[in-house]
Amino acid sequence: MDSEPYPDSLSNLFFLFNSVVIGPEIIIYAVIILVFLVISALMSGSEVAFFSISHNDIENLQKENSNSKNRILKLLDKPHYLLSTILIANNFVNIGIVLSANFIFITVLPETIPDWIRFLITVILVTFVLVLFGEIAPKVYASNAVKSRMILARFMAGPLLFLRLMLYPISWLLVNSSKFIENRLANRAKNGKLNMVSHKEIEHAIELTVKDTKFAKEDIGLLKSIVQFGNINVKNIMKARMNVVALDKDSSFLEVMQTIRISNYSRIPVFEETFDKIAGIIHSKDLLKHFDKPEDFNWHMLIRPAFFVPESKKIDDLFGDFQTKRTHIAIVVDEYGGTSGVVTLEDVLEEIVGEINDEFDEPEDMGYSKLNDNTFVFEGRTSLIDVTKVLNLEASFFDDGREGAETIGGMLLLLNGTMPKKNTLISFKGINFTILNASERRIENIRITIPVNESTAK
Repeated sequence: MDSEPYPDSLSNLFFLFNSVVIGPEIIIYAVIILVFLVISALMSGSEVAFFSISHNDIENLQKENSNSKNRILKLLDKPHYLLSTILIANNFVNIGIVLSANFIFITVLPETIPDWIRFLITVILVTFVLVLFGEIAPKVYASNAVKSRMILARFMAGPLLFLRLMLYPISWLLVNSSKFIENRLANRAKNGKLNMVSHKEIEHAIELTVKDTKFAKEDIGLLKSIVQFGNINVKNIMKARMNVVALDKDSSFLEVMQTIRISNYSRIPVFEETFDKIAGIIHSKDLLKHFDKPEDFNWHMLIRPAFFVPESKKIDDLFGDFQTKRTHIAIVVDEYGGTSGVVTLEDVLEEIVGEINDEFDEPEDMGYSKLNDNTFVFEGRTSLIDVTKVLNLEASFFDDGREGAETIGGMLLLLNGTMPKKNTLISFKGINFTILNASERRIENIRITIPVNESTAK
C-alpha cells in the first residue's frame, strides 16, 4: 500500500509549512491581526491607566487647562460605563483576532493535518499572542509609573469617549443588568435568603491561610480583629461614665489646670450640673498658652463642641466619623439621652492592633494582671471583649451568660443573681471566677482561673 504524500505525524510538520504559498489574503488578514492586536493592547492598558488614577492625579488634572483633561474627567465621571466600554470593545477586537487567525491557519495548514492538531496550534498561538501582547505587556506598562498611565490615559481619552457614545446601548444594558443583579443579591442577603460567609468561617480560613511563622500568631490575631471590627458596638469599647474624668463648668481655672495635670488626658468632657448635660470638650493644648493666667481666667471660651454618638453605633462607622469630623473623642449617650460614657479614637484602634500604651499608662490601667499562664486578675469594669482577647477565647464565648452585660463584673452579677461577697466562686463553661473584692454596688476585682486543658481557647 502506497504511503500518503504527507504523513500524519508531528515530526513532518516542518515540511508541510515549507510547501505553503502565502497569498494576498493571508497578508491582509495578518495586517488585520496586527491592527487588532494594537487596539487590544491599548484597551487593556487603558483599563489599568484610568482606574489607577489617584485623587492626587485628579487634583493635578483639575488645575490644567487642556482638552485631554476634560475628556479624562468626563470618562471618570461614569466609571461603570467606562469599564463596560473598554471590555465590550476589547472583546470585539479579540473575536476579530481569533476569526482572522482561524482563516489564516485554515488556508496555511494542509488538509491532511488532523483537526485536533489544527485546533491545538490555533488555540496555543492565538492565546499566547493575546495574553502576552494584548493583556500582560500593556497592563504592566500602564501600571509601571504615574507618567506612563497618564500618557496612555490622555492618548485614549478621545477614542474612548467616541466608543462610549457608539456602544452606549450595549453598555447601558450591561450596567443596568449588573445593578439589577447586585440589588437582588443585596435584598436576598438582607432578608437572610442568601448564604453569607460567617465570621467563624472567615476566622477559620485565616488560620488555614496564614503561614506558620514566628509572626503567625500576631498575624492571625490582627486579621481576626479586622474581621470582627464591623461587628462591635460603641457600648462594647467605651469607658463607662463612672470611670470618666470630667470637669464641672463651674470649676475655677486653677482646678481645671490641676485636673489636666493629674489625669494626663489631652481631652476632657465638661458638664453643667450633672454628667448627663455635657457642655463640650476642653483640650489641654488649648490651655498651654494660658497656663500663666490668673485664677479668674475665663477658660469657658476654650470649650469645643462635643460629638455625641449612640451606644448602638458600630465602631467602623464611628471610625469614619472620627476621620471626617477630625475629632478623637465622642460622648456616648443611651436611648434616654443620658450620658453612658466616652469613646476615643484610641479605643477604636485598639480593637484592631491591641492595647496601645503611652508613657503615662501604668500597668494597673490595663485593667488586668497576669499571675501565671492560667490565672489572671481583672477589674470588674473590664469589658467582656477585652477579657476574651486576654484569655485567648472565642469572641462569642460569653454570649450565653452575658444577657446584655458588657463587663465581666456585670456578667458575674447576672450569673450569681445577687451581689456576690468576697471569695464567692462562680463557674462558667469550666472557667472559675473568684470575687476578690466587691462593694455594695459593684464587683471590684475578680480572679479568673482557666483549666490547663481548656478546650475553648483558640
